[in-house]
Amino acid sequence: IGLGAGLDFSHDNTKLYTSNDTLIYQYDLESEDIIGSRVDAAIYDGNVMEFPEGSGNTMRTAFGPLALAPDGRIYISAATAGNRLMSTIERPFADQESIDLRQSSIRFPTQYIRSMPNHIHLDLGPLAGSGCDTLGIETPPLSRYRYVQDSTDHLSIDFVEIAYYEPEGWYWDFGDGSTSNERFPTHRYASNGVYEVCLTTENVYGTDEHCKLLPLGTVSTVDEEVSLVVNLFPNPTEDYLHVDISDYLFERGSYVLLSSSGRVVQKGSLQSGKNILYLAQLPSGTYSLHIYDREKLLDQSSLVKIR
Repeated sequence: IGLGAGLDFSHDNTKLYTSNDTLIYQYDLESEDIIGSRVDAAIYDGNVMEFPEGSGNTMRTAFGPLALAPDGRIYISAATAGNRLMSTIERPFADQESIDLRQSSIRFPTQYIRSMPNHIHLDLGPLAGSGCDTLGIETPPLSRYRYVQDSTDHLSIDFVEIAYYEPEGWYWDFGDGSTSNERFPTHRYASNGVYEVCLTTENVYGTDEHCKLLPLGTVSTVDEEVSLVVNLFPNPTEDYLHVDISDYLFERGSYVLLSSSGRVVQKGSLQSGKNILYLAQLPSGTYSLHIYDREKLLDQSSLVKIR
């Protein structure tokens, strides 16, 4: 057993996860035999990182403390000291084979030691009917959701409800004439386009609706309401650059990095959400990051500095 074991629940309170260095266990809290429901949700893949980098010394990135975040993911700290990598469970509410555990998927600019950021939950609200609820506030739900694109089928999207204040009902409008009453639906669109996706949640005190545009594929760029949001971190960088693409779903994303003279120095694929580029081999200077979907240029305004 590692020194950094952890425990946490899925945000819908149906699953419990514990970590034990090389294993993560999942328990079904809706089972009549919770202890007997235990399954191996993940096995450590043996990945190591050099620490300090360049020293030749390696540190294991096995499973340590767990923490449920407001985005509905469970984040997994490394069980060993002096690490820069963290893992995630993308769909903690799902059955064992569908939780989408991504090992060593997050890289920090500095090391941490068997620790986890404090995720404060400011929107928990009162627990209606509880002896601890002294305020007597009747709180309708606050609708929120996120989505995950299928890596093999860009038109298929998993939607994840992350609403507050104990919602008890869900209604999805996917913007193409299709709807669903599932809490965590998967929907496949017929074609690229810009879709307004709305989630309406309800509890005993009321309802709330949350809508946002979902730009899907290159056809969506003709819509003037849609702009590509690109966040770079850290910038300037010495080695790894995080490229986060918000509110756009690629059909086939790619990037080209150009020097100040316009010479192509690096290129590769991109996905919606988080990407990590390794740039330590490039000389110091300012570079231009161009982002494409298929062969169509979407953004050329991002400057990258390497020191």
